[in-house]
Amino acid sequence: MKRLQILFAVLLIVALVGGVAFAQSGYDLFQKALAKERAEGKLEEAIQLYKQIVREHASDRTLAAKALVQMGRCYEKLGNVEAQKAYERVVREYADQPEVTEARVRLAALTKPASSTTGVVVRQVWTGLGDATAISRDGRFLAYLGFDSALYVRDLVTGDDRRITNLAGDYERVWSPTFSPDGKLVAYVRSLGGRLELRLISLDGSAGRVLYHSDEVVGLGTFDWSPDGKQILTGFSKEGGINQIVLVSVADGSVRVLKTFGYLRIGTPRFSPGGRYIAYDLATKEESPERDIFLFDTDGDREFPLVTQAADDFRPVWTPDGSGLLFLSARAGSTGAWFLRVVDGKPQGSPELVKRDMGHNVPIGFTQNGSLYYKEWSDMAELYTVSLDPTSGTITGQPATVTERLVTQNGEAWSPNGQYLAYSSRRSSFQGEARIIVIRSVQTGEEYELAPALHRFDLQDWSPDSRSLLVTARDKDGRGGAYRVDARTGDVALLAMTGFAFDTANWFANGKSIVFGRSDSPVGGQIVERDLETGHETEWYRAPASLKLYYVEASADGRHLAFILRDREMKVAGASLMVMTAAGEKPHKLDLRLKGSDEVDSILGFTPDSRQVLFNSFDPGQLERGYKYWRISVDGGADPQEIRLNLDRPVYTEQMSFHPDGQRIAFTAVSLHSSSKSAVWVMENFLPASKAAK
Repeated sequence: MKRLQILFAVLLIVALVGGVAFAQSGYDLFQKALAKERAEGKLEEAIQLYKQIVREHASDRTLAAKALVQMGRCYEKLGNVEAQKAYERVVREYADQPEVTEARVRLAALTKPASSTTGVVVRQVWTGLGDATAISRDGRFLAYLGFDSALYVRDLVTGDDRRITNLAGDYERVWSPTFSPDGKLVAYVRSLGGRLELRLISLDGSAGRVLYHSDEVVGLGTFDWSPDGKQILTGFSKEGGINQIVLVSVADGSVRVLKTFGYLRIGTPRFSPGGRYIAYDLATKEESPERDIFLFDTDGDREFPLVTQAADDFRPVWTPDGSGLLFLSARAGSTGAWFLRVVDGKPQGSPELVKRDMGHNVPIGFTQNGSLYYKEWSDMAELYTVSLDPTSGTITGQPATVTERLVTQNGEAWSPNGQYLAYSSRRSSFQGEARIIVIRSVQTGEEYELAPALHRFDLQDWSPDSRSLLVTARDKDGRGGAYRVDARTGDVALLAMTGFAFDTANWFANGKSIVFGRSDSPVGGQIVERDLETGHETEWYRAPASLKLYYVEASADGRHLAFILRDREMKVAGASLMVMTAAGEKPHKLDLRLKGSDEVDSILGFTPDSRQVLFNSFDPGQLERGYKYWRISVDGGADPQEIRLNLDRPVYTEQMSFHPDGQRIAFTAVSLHSSSKSAVWVMENFLPASKAAK
């Protein structure tokens, strides 16, 4: 009996100690609350978590202040007066914290005179697993892209969801849906086996047909439908960095080019309600992420600059009565919604603020009654570090998030000297092109930013001497290139032209050459090594014309190259993981022995000892189950070993970076469920009465 009492006491102590050890940290709770708020749209649950943080982690004043501000945001979205109380508490109790500035701004917006905000209503109309992108003009139907890559329409009145496209194969993708003015048809883009099509389909999924196709077009998207229903405003991208705004006839698919741009990419053009004008945003300088708003006449070549101030102005949307444009701008600090009156294509007066701080929201469009539908941005990429046993390949402990910054997917690398972790971020939640590189000290946690003079880039690798970074990006003609970025100054130098795609690139261990995939080859692609001193290029491998090459990765010692081969036309499911050790030799295929329908997706990298290659796999029919992560010997022979990331949700990553000690990895993961989930809101009665729809 005494032994039982002692055993019970021991178990009780273990339980109590374990309870302390496994209690969630305040930071973990904050990340969980953010996911509930932004990704899942469960505002009430998020509020309870923020309250728990304030209650249980009051000693962490910075975290508590952040939690109160986010709590206030949630209350605002719910139209709850508790929002004001949350902000007031920050001002009253946390005046020493940086969040007090935002709290004061939010309080000022909430306590504006009633005459300017009378009747404003904000409410959530839908949240679901998919990316909502279009609203019918009567506000009844919402088009969204499902997690299974099919196109759905939701009836916001009945709550019914209808799948209107049936996939022809595992590699079919659809995007860019747009409703016809009468709400009976949807125009959208389909990709299958490299073929792009502009298609039409009815809301019940019948009468589907191809409206336009051309092998010359490498990028395609629908923007808007003309008010008379006869033409679809579409964007074309062609090789050589050519971008066009065109009209495609609904009757016969004929094309009329309205404007041609060089590398400068345009925002989403929209018809004015009368169909005479088209408004769009454009970055007028190649090196600048800031956009201005322009308008041109569809009957001629006349163009009118509307908003050209020194601020980031973007995503213009016409009000239903055609009296002006609503657009987003960061001119007041945070991103807000502004209105500009337009008469006969010319701006009248100055823009006026109609809603401060739109947060991470993207306009979908107006309905006929003047209600604005928008979706909440749900990019939930997180940068993690975690320990790994190099012998067993087992992740030990739970991955820890590195930063609260906005992190772009798959752009992280530890420096060879082990002192820094570099990752990609962005300065605006709306402008994916405005990327920056953040260099973080492993020892102190201090960070500094680099802003390379490149439109958009993917962070690839550090140089062996840890003094510069290797990125892939496009030049002004749209051609892909590999660039060196100085790790202290951000200065950029072109190392090699790689093609028309963002191919992967690696530094070789000697620091004198780089290796990369060149995808614009007339065949299936090439693997090329370029000597940086002489400019001489050596071809390691040339893929057959029937195959396409992806994800070229070099081992740390430069002895191995790994890459993926896939059927060029996507007619054959599955891909092959290939490894080679010398230029010109025949690569050998690794026998992955994956179970069931799983197939390799991408190469994540090599282990520091260069003996194993890491890759991920997925089941095309069960994407919601997430991806699996593996390591396998470069020699093959043994079965691959699964690496479990120890996260509580399915995620996707296509890059892992090992610390030089071989015992830590960094990776950027996107939650499959949260990143594909939209929360759609409608804002009503917010335009000044004289400018609302009649």
